Formats: sequence, C-alpha cells, structure tokens
Amino acid sequence: MAAERDHRRRRPDAIDVVDVAVLVDDRAVAIEENGPPPVAAHVVSPAGAASGAGGSGPLLVLIGEKDDWTPAEPCRRLAEAAQRAGSPVTIKVYPGAYHSFDSGNPVRYVATRVNANSTTGRGATTGGDPEAWADSIREVTAFFGRHLK
Repeated sequence: MAAERDHRRRRPDAIDVVDVAVLVDDRAVAIEENGPPPVAAHVVSPAGAASGAGGSGPLLVLIGEKDDWTPAEPCRRLAEAAQRAGSPVTIKVYPGAYHSFDSGNPVRYVATRVNANSTTGRGATTGGDPEAWADSIREVTAFFGRHLK
C-alpha cells in the first residue's frame, strides 16, 4: 500500500483505494488494512455484504438468478431491508445467470463444492454469461461514476 500512496501523491487524479471496496466472490480487495470504511462498494457475489463489508456507503449488488451458491433471493431481501433502513443499495438480478457470471468459463455443476446453500451442503453451478458480464461492466462503471467524484 505504501507504493500506492506514493503513486497517488504523484497522480492526484488517481482513485484513493482506501475509499473503494470491491468484493468479488465474497473476498474484499483493494481496502487498506485498518483504514476508514469505504465510500462505495461493488459486489459481484454479495454474501459478504451481510457482514457489513460494504460499510455505510452506496452498495451495488449484481447477482445471477440461477446462482445456487449465493442465491438471489436472500440478496434481494438484504437489499430491500437495507433500502428500508435508508441505505443506498441497488440490486440487479441477471435472468438465467449463475455464480461467476462475470467469467468466460463454461457453465458447469461441481458436486464436490462446499455449498452452505445446498440441502446436502455440497454442489454448486458456476459459469459465465456474456450478456450479464457485459452489462455488469456497464453497471459498475456507472456506479463508480455516480459515487466516486
């Protein structure tokens, strides 16, 4: 992070990574350790959002309708509850898309994957969806454009 801070001093127009949280498949990246809460968060796979990883800033949830690893319905409920509480949360559910829709990988079910959302505790489907992926890039670009000025 020190190198990144030095880079920001040389480029004042650079985005401050302390102010941006990006959650991808439940892993927070680009957050400075022990830093302040982020001003914006982008969530591709939003199970981590329930833990408050997105802070109090705006939150974008992008989820596949057929995601059997991080199902869309609990994400909808989370977003609706947050909205009722006054939090700036937006959710978009991609019809027909699975977990990891933002990849070029073929859709496949793996029976050995640990999956707390499965009745057996195992098995999940992942795979790319080119239309959802392209739209998610537009959504994230617009989201950051609105919230990181």
